[in-house]
Amino acid sequence: MQQFLIGVVIAAIIVFLWVRHTRESRRKWVESLDLVGTWEPDSEGSANTPIILSLTGQTDRGDYELRFSDRIERGIWTIVRSNLVLTSEQGQDHSYELRFFETGKIGLRGPNISQTVLVKRVENIVPLRR
Repeated sequence: MQQFLIGVVIAAIIVFLWVRHTRESRRKWVESLDLVGTWEPDSEGSANTPIILSLTGQTDRGDYELRFSDRIERGIWTIVRSNLVLTSEQGQDHSYELRFFETGKIGLRGPNISQTVLVKRVENIVPLRR
């Protein structure tokens, strides 16, 4: 019985350490994406519909504005697994596969955006936290 309890405690410690490591790795990955800001099509990039994606908020969620050539969509964005999920003001969810190429360069694939490479607009404005 004592060996069984020791085994259970060791298994619980291993699971706890694995979960903590996984959460820390995900947090670092999301921070490295640095999604908050304005994203534009890569000049070398795709011949897809020109879009501009503006994300505000925290490192993993906030508000968005998605500008297509013929319309503007607004709502809330969040990261779910490796997808960028945009929930419009009308309540429609659109999930986009998110690819990280390098700092300031991501790829999106999903509804209305097929394999688009976006680069982060360099802005000289430094946000001040309140």
